[in-house]
Amino acid sequence: IEDVRILGNQSVTVRELQQQIKTRADRPFDKEQVEEDVRRLIAMRRFVTVDVSYQTGPKGGRVIIFRVVERPTLKYVKYVGNSIRDRSLDKQTNLKGGDAADPFMVTEAARKLEEFYRSKGFPHAKVTVFEGDRPGDQGAVFLINEGQKQSIWKVDFIGNTIATDARLRTQVQSKTPILMLFKGEFDRVKVDEDVDRLTSYYRGLGFFRARIGREIKVDPDGDWITLTFVIDEGPRYKIRNVQIVGNTKIGTEELMAKLDLNSGEYFDRETLNADVRQIEDAFGSVGYIFAAVEPGTKFMEQPGELDLVYRIDEGARYRIGRIDVKIEGENPRTRRNTVLNRISLYPGQVADIRELRDSERRLKASGLFLSDPAQGVAPKIVFKDPALEDAEFAERPDRPNPPGGPSGGRAGPRGGNFRGQSPDSERELVLEFNGRLRPDVRRDQDEELRKVEHLNRPAVNYRAQSPVNVGQVPLGRTGPDSLSGRLNGASASPAWNQVAQNTYPQSAYPQAAPSYQPGSTYTPPPSTPAYGTQPQYAPQQYTPPAYGQPAAAQPPAAYGAPAVQGGYANQNFGQPQFAPNGAVQPNQIPPPAYGAQPYAPPQGPGVTQGDLYEPNGPFSRGDSDGYLEPTRPIDVIASVQETQTGRIQLGVGVNSNAGVVGQVLIDEQNFDWRRVPRSWEDIRNGTAFRGGGQQFRIEAIPGTVVSRYSVVYRDPYFLDTPYSLSMSAFYFNRFYQDWTEGRLGGRVGLGRQLTPDLSGSMYFRGENVNISNPTVPTPQQLQDAVGDNALYAFGLDIIHDTRDSTFLATQGHYVKLGFEQAIGSFDYPRGTFEGRQYFLLHERPDRSGRHVLSLSTDLGISGTRTPIYENYFAGGFSSLRGFAFRGVTPLVGGVQIGGRFQWVNSVEYLFPITADDMLRGVVFCDFGTVEQSVKLNADSFRVALGAGLRVTIPAMGPAPIALDFSAPVNNADGDQVQNFSFFIGYSR
Repeated sequence: IEDVRILGNQSVTVRELQQQIKTRADRPFDKEQVEEDVRRLIAMRRFVTVDVSYQTGPKGGRVIIFRVVERPTLKYVKYVGNSIRDRSLDKQTNLKGGDAADPFMVTEAARKLEEFYRSKGFPHAKVTVFEGDRPGDQGAVFLINEGQKQSIWKVDFIGNTIATDARLRTQVQSKTPILMLFKGEFDRVKVDEDVDRLTSYYRGLGFFRARIGREIKVDPDGDWITLTFVIDEGPRYKIRNVQIVGNTKIGTEELMAKLDLNSGEYFDRETLNADVRQIEDAFGSVGYIFAAVEPGTKFMEQPGELDLVYRIDEGARYRIGRIDVKIEGENPRTRRNTVLNRISLYPGQVADIRELRDSERRLKASGLFLSDPAQGVAPKIVFKDPALEDAEFAERPDRPNPPGGPSGGRAGPRGGNFRGQSPDSERELVLEFNGRLRPDVRRDQDEELRKVEHLNRPAVNYRAQSPVNVGQVPLGRTGPDSLSGRLNGASASPAWNQVAQNTYPQSAYPQAAPSYQPGSTYTPPPSTPAYGTQPQYAPQQYTPPAYGQPAAAQPPAAYGAPAVQGGYANQNFGQPQFAPNGAVQPNQIPPPAYGAQPYAPPQGPGVTQGDLYEPNGPFSRGDSDGYLEPTRPIDVIASVQETQTGRIQLGVGVNSNAGVVGQVLIDEQNFDWRRVPRSWEDIRNGTAFRGGGQQFRIEAIPGTVVSRYSVVYRDPYFLDTPYSLSMSAFYFNRFYQDWTEGRLGGRVGLGRQLTPDLSGSMYFRGENVNISNPTVPTPQQLQDAVGDNALYAFGLDIIHDTRDSTFLATQGHYVKLGFEQAIGSFDYPRGTFEGRQYFLLHERPDRSGRHVLSLSTDLGISGTRTPIYENYFAGGFSSLRGFAFRGVTPLVGGVQIGGRFQWVNSVEYLFPITADDMLRGVVFCDFGTVEQSVKLNADSFRVALGAGLRVTIPAMGPAPIALDFSAPVNNADGDQVQNFSFFIGYSR
């Protein structure tokens, strides 16, 4: 594109129009983008017509010309009779002076005003268009008759037994005013919607005959409304029987084991939806990504009973083909590898819907891409059926088959970037092949395959070995136990070993004639079949040998002719029948290669004579719930939109441990150290040092008690590998009670997410620790550390985390094991164990209002030469509540010296206070000790009892505000007591 011109505009500036279109000079010509720009200009409703034309520029490029014809404009917009401010009404009409004069838009604006007034508690408001709804009107004038405003005085419920009034109030939009002053307007539309919400709420809990009515009472003055919902709950239905029908690839017993909603339990829609996802995941984990599960109910004659039936349409089985990346934005700067690193799907891998969802979750959690559920914008990974030339997408695999049906078809248009196919640069190509091009699947995927394919047998684990075709990676093993090993050197690529498809990769056929015995009349094909054609065989006859007997010296049957019905010793294996493309029909044993030894049956415990061969796949049981089809390729597209990833933040805060602190923060979450600016344009457009998905942070926190200055760099996928690299440099200074401590140093760590729940990391930290201003008299432990101290430590951490939430967890556990060896001025080892377990004790029928019991322990043991500045100190919100920060410690001469042994525990009970769960209460008991040696001393064992509040404000995110009051029951001499602690966004 050489130039972009806009002609015909008069009142609308060129700059305003350029902001609406994305077609730019010096960019590649894209006709679809030009058509999208035309639609954008028309959507402004400022023009009667928008036309586009093309010319050839002086340099041979395209000149794109947008010709617009403007509408007449409104000179004014007025409201008459309104008590609400004009500015608020302008937001509803979206009209202003200078806009195009459109009678339809003016009439539509009057309707919007009436809806707005009704939502504000004016149920009888009427808006009339006085001017603007006729051609030739100069402006828009609205006459407003507001009527009387009505607010809700009270919301009551009658007939409810399964839920309290307070809980049902959280399900409706109609509410009383806050402090009887703000909001709480009466809106009949919302009341009708509330009836539907309550009906859905009750039916979701199994009350299928529930009926909801509402009664509206107006006070004598007409200002206040008493709203009463009348509820007839009816019987609550229980599950009598659960059935699964339509499954042929996975056994019914295995699917039933995944269900939580079983016979004898009350119907629950949320649990039902979770069970549907479990069944879909079971099929989606082994390639049936479009398997559809439709739950249905059969109501019995006996009231309150029903049968639950899951109907399954399995669809076709797929493997991953191409993986493309689409990054949207005005000036995309994110590398494609930054997206690919967070996608755990690989070309050739059996498609796994769980991996797709986990990949989407990683993209959302990265913070690099726009995620706004309110606008329906979020990172998405969608499937594209390669059989469709128009490249239709399937955003959610909720259909039995993707668009185009289960047939193969020809490959549609492909492009974009994916691992090893079209990376950003040659350097990235090397990185992708070295670091990521491998079938690194979830730890449980292979186990799921083994279950479904019945391969978990002690004696044999066979999978067919075939050449690696275009876009195809074999799932099986190699070696003496493989199929090729069992055939004793026979050709690994006979026709029956190929997938029955409508297309034929050239590499799928033998490049030379298979082996045959001398003297036979077999004539090999004259040449390799052309791509997309069917192989032709010489018209010879071939009789399969009896099972267990040597192959006869005869060539295979003529192509397309049935094999001679011949004798396998064990008829359970069936007879081989050649398919039209040369493949053996499913569940049939292929004949051995001409002149080779026949296939020997599997031997060993657990192996039955029904184990049959599957074309291009694993051995499988011959029954209906053990057979897996061959896979078809399906392309994947990851679509993301860039968002703001950098920030500069100034703030001030206070907490119980650190006093008053300030904050100056510069943070970039999409940093890239490799993108050094090559021009000022790289800096201006934000390309410099951006796009790699790395994290770079500079932070200064000066404070009255503690000051911290740090620079942190982290790459979650170092060099495009599954390993994370973190580096930091810092300066720390704190005024403790008995000395001043300053630390200057850095840390380097390397980690790996081993499984979705298990991670490991190793690190090195080096610091110079300066101890100054010691208290007088100075104990020996403190005197030994005064001055500069060198600290070098090597550590290893293993973490297993199954919590359902980082904040306010209700189920699961968190376990961390750590070991560290320090050298330098002081040499010592250190071992730590941290564990937390959460038990869900009770919840409401709708799964809200959870009561949770949590147990936690923190154990640490350090070596005898541990310096005072590395000793353990307890006390504070995250340790022993009821004591001040570092207020639990051994004393020597009144000086806090810390200990080499720490054991801190907590038992906490969390319960809801409000029906919306915004306010929760806790009662707890913290207990433990810090000692100079590994021992427990009853005289110094600390115990504290307390209670507190957890306040969750949706606008502030999931992090709760914690307010705790605690009093020690048992403490040691010299402990510092602090009854109240306050934290925001902290997880114990």
